[in-house]
Amino acid sequence: MASKVDLGKLAMSGKFSSFTRPYYDGLSIASIAPTIARLLNVSFNGIELKQGNLVKVDKDFNHVVLFVVDAFGYNLARMKQGRELLNSAFPRSKVKRSLLTSVFPSTTATALTSMFTGLTPSEHGMLGYTLFLREVGTAVNMISLSPVNDWGRSRIFDLGFTPDRLLPCKKLTEALSQAGVPSRLLIRSELKGSGLSTLLYKFSEIIPYISMSDMFLSLSKILDERKDGLTIVYWDGLDPIEHHYGPFSEETRFEMYLFFLALMKFFKKVKRRSANDVLLMLTSDHGQAKISDETSFNVDDIQWLRESLLMPPTGEGRCAYMYLRRDIRNFERQFRERLGRYFSIMETRESISKGLYGKCELPREYLERLGDVVAIAKGTSKLLFTYNIRERSEPPFVRYGSHGGLTLDEMLVPFISAPLNSLIE
Repeated sequence: MASKVDLGKLAMSGKFSSFTRPYYDGLSIASIAPTIARLLNVSFNGIELKQGNLVKVDKDFNHVVLFVVDAFGYNLARMKQGRELLNSAFPRSKVKRSLLTSVFPSTTATALTSMFTGLTPSEHGMLGYTLFLREVGTAVNMISLSPVNDWGRSRIFDLGFTPDRLLPCKKLTEALSQAGVPSRLLIRSELKGSGLSTLLYKFSEIIPYISMSDMFLSLSKILDERKDGLTIVYWDGLDPIEHHYGPFSEETRFEMYLFFLALMKFFKKVKRRSANDVLLMLTSDHGQAKISDETSFNVDDIQWLRESLLMPPTGEGRCAYMYLRRDIRNFERQFRERLGRYFSIMETRESISKGLYGKCELPREYLERLGDVVAIAKGTSKLLFTYNIRERSEPPFVRYGSHGGLTLDEMLVPFISAPLNSLIE
């Protein structure tokens, strides 16, 4: 069903703790890949961005540069400092600034997979940060693609799972490669070779960077060499800062300032001839919500909840999938009575029928990854659980910022597009 939602009006409401569903019909990040493919004249499945969300141009581009700024939600862009930085870097007279929703759950493993396959979560099956995969008999970290207690990378493939079975769909970079269009990924060196990146960017040239400085300099060299195709620039500096200090903290604001300062310095460095025929896009995978100690609940400390579960929840603290020992209806009633102020709980089949994951039918193996019920956090709430014994005795890294749920803080992200030569001096 086509949506008639105005995300701008939704944002102007200021109700950032309210829930919104993903809009998979051309107003979500899942529509970015089909749009890029069309701009580069490559055939690709999926729904393109709705008209009016991309800058109007009267020429073709042979190079698209896509910045993915992890956890740069619209809640940051709407702050006074965020507005000033956006107005300086991307004047409205030169760019198109619009809003998109993330996907559900609003977490990196799910969101980036949608962004680079053009598929909804119900279609690609990467349904959370941690998932129980019956195929390997354990809970798996879907970024490292290893069992949750294993610090290695891509270990599930040593257990007999295959990449094509885990993600049996065409990726954007694969389609580009088959059409003879090159792609490349700039990614922090520590993330090079991570499980998820090997799945999504297998057909791309991987260019690791150490910090923001060599990230922008590497991009400058790519432009100076007049390379074409797709260049993805993935910057994850904001996400850990928000997790630890909170999305509205001074530390987050300063990190955002440094990024935009470097971006504007980069614009000044780019040669005009290097910017011809280049379209720049900037977006994010999700935002973050502020969380508090008072509304964070440790599953191990709640006896009735702990004893109701077959295993610790999967997913994450603001979108927890739970496998139950007890009758679902009795569990739901008890959960609503005791924790209903802090979480919305629903049977898994109800969450699917509401279209939260996209299509209302999932293959059986995907359905098994979602448990019996899902608890979605309200306001500043979060469920705390871990599979790792060492983490239980250490202070948590994720303290005052989190994501995965359906609030506007988590779901609404900017989408900016402009010809690069309109942004340089």
